[in-house]
Amino acid sequence: MNIEKELKKFFQGQILKNEPLKNHTSLQVGGPADFYLYPKDEKDLSNLIKFINQNKVHHFFIGTGRNILISDIGIRGIVIDLSKTFDKIEILNLDEIILKVGSGVTLKELIDFCIENSFGGMEKMSGIPSSVGGAYRMNAGAFGTEIADCTISVTLMDKFGEVKTYPNEELGFEYRKSKIQDIVLYGTLQFQKSNRVELEEIKKEILKKRNSKQPLEYPSAGSFFKKTKDGIPAGILIEKCGLKGKTIGGALVTEKHANFIVNAGNAKASEILALLRFVQTEVYKNFGVKLENEVKLIGFSDGELAEPY
Repeated sequence: MNIEKELKKFFQGQILKNEPLKNHTSLQVGGPADFYLYPKDEKDLSNLIKFINQNKVHHFFIGTGRNILISDIGIRGIVIDLSKTFDKIEILNLDEIILKVGSGVTLKELIDFCIENSFGGMEKMSGIPSSVGGAYRMNAGAFGTEIADCTISVTLMDKFGEVKTYPNEELGFEYRKSKIQDIVLYGTLQFQKSNRVELEEIKKEILKKRNSKQPLEYPSAGSFFKKTKDGIPAGILIEKCGLKGKTIGGALVTEKHANFIVNAGNAKASEILALLRFVQTEVYKNFGVKLENEVKLIGFSDGELAEPY
């Protein structure tokens, strides 16, 4: 099947061919996508999803490009970017401070909007580099606040292009995960009337803490590993293994925070993956702990995805 020819029969959005995914990821690595698509609107997305399902076309949704490591060979098939499709924040009820927020809106945009309007509830999540859609999938949070805390419902699109809204309690929110498998279109969230100056101060303090601990000078995907089952931060175990400053090619375990593997200079995805596996092996060898990825690995072979234990 000629995918490009078939897409042009119905798709109204933007189509990019052989698009380098390093241009769309925070780690600045990743090979090309055969087709990189920006749907025009909800109907366009629905038609695209039906086409993908009917023809069994491999596809992947990308958000802010954070929290993922894409292989050097890239992604075959279609990559879908909703950042231009669902990018609006709408006030549904000002008295009760209920907002409808598109999945392509970034958390920064949402938090800035809330602070500007004196809406409190998510300011402690300042600095999390995620879209709203991505935040829902992993129930993003920080400093005791999660996106689930403010959520009334989430509107999803299934693989048949059908749309349904689910209340908070049906979405299976837990620490850094949810049961959401379908495409996030919108979230309906509720906030509290707050003092704008106080919200600004909280945001400022949170960002100060993040900047002091995180190596923002390098391209990064954020924390690479989740806390252990006992609640121990992965960075502590990595540091105790003496791995700060460890490099493989252009990949580096940073001195500032051991749970950050960054692109220190023209790194390949294969080098970052190799360093990730080396860290996992050393922590298991020293502590008997299997570190679980927080960063998702995309476009790798089954052999590359096999854990090193």
